Amino acid sequence: FFYKKLFIKKLYEKSQKYLGQNLATRTAMFDIETQLPDEFLSMTDKLSMMNSLEVRTPFLDHIFFEKVLQMPNNLKSSSLSYKKLLKSAFSSDLPERLVLSQKKGFSLPISIWFRGELKDFVTHAILNESYIDSMNLNRNFISTLLLNFFEGDNSSIILIWRLFMLSQWFDTRDLKIEGIQNDKK
Repeated sequence: FFYKKLFIKKLYEKSQKYLGQNLATRTAMFDIETQLPDEFLSMTDKLSMMNSLEVRTPFLDHIFFEKVLQMPNNLKSSSLSYKKLLKSAFSSDLPERLVLSQKKGFSLPISIWFRGELKDFVTHAILNESYIDSMNLNRNFISTLLLNFFEGDNSSIILIWRLFMLSQWFDTRDLKIEGIQNDKK
């Protein structure tokens, strides 16, 4: 209870710090002093270290940060695209093809991996008898799914990925699920 009161008091003090500023600036500064270090940066730090990654946060460069804070609020409003603002700010420093390019997502080449070096591993994992029986799965359906996938049909990759991940979770815990097994007498 004591820590809860202390936490609320600290938050209140931070919220009072920028009372002379407009609402947008006060909100931004409150987030910068609370959510950014206490949540976003600490999670980034923990997750990157856990996976042996070196992570940089270029938009936290103090010079860049101070310039953004000095911008008029109408430029920082949610009605504008932050991507457009960022592109226009750096358009003279970036190749034109990058400035004009569309946003691209990053996806793992799961299909390539599963058809290549992981093919035997995935097949064994998904068609594992203990896993199939304990999860009450249809072996013929899964075999057909895999066969079609290995022949080039990507329409079921999400289901195959989920079956594979479930099989790995199942395997690492050496599960024998009671109550849903088929009675094979």
